[in-house]
Amino acid sequence: MDKTISQIAMEIGVSKQAVWQKIKKEPLSTKLKDSTKKIGNTLYVNTDGIELIKNSFFKINANNTSIDVNNHKENANKKSTDEIIDILTMQLKIINQQNENLAKELSKEREHSRELADKLAEIAYTAQKLHGGDMVSRLSNNEIEINSEEKTKKRSGMFNGIFNRILKKGQNT
Repeated sequence: MDKTISQIAMEIGVSKQAVWQKIKKEPLSTKLKDSTKKIGNTLYVNTDGIELIKNSFFKINANNTSIDVNNHKENANKKSTDEIIDILTMQLKIINQQNENLAKELSKEREHSRELADKLAEIAYTAQKLHGGDMVSRLSNNEIEINSEEKTKKRSGMFNGIFNRILKKGQNT
């Protein structure tokens, strides 16, 4: 079954670039000529070619047992791990900075809310005072109206009394 360079790299546990570097170098590049085909921009390697590539990453000793001499794999894994750690560290710093900024904004919003609550309480107090003053004013106005009516009644009663006396005097005479 034919495989791509990416599939082979994943199977071996190395980067795609490491595989490309191996297959470009002699003697492997010459050995792979009949084991590869290109479709579009993708290079496919047949089973024989895959074995050649895999063997190039391993050294066979005298006892015919394979020893992993893939420094690229260890270096690539270490480099990948270090890069991931660096990326995650940077992202963590960014997230911490964003959290600090959000905490500052939240603090400002809380302060603003407190100020608005204080102003609202002041407005409510003023409204109560005004409403209370309005009630006193209404009571005072009612008292004034009542007093005015009483005075009017007294005056009219006085005038009636005076007219009645005058009229009585006139009738008596």
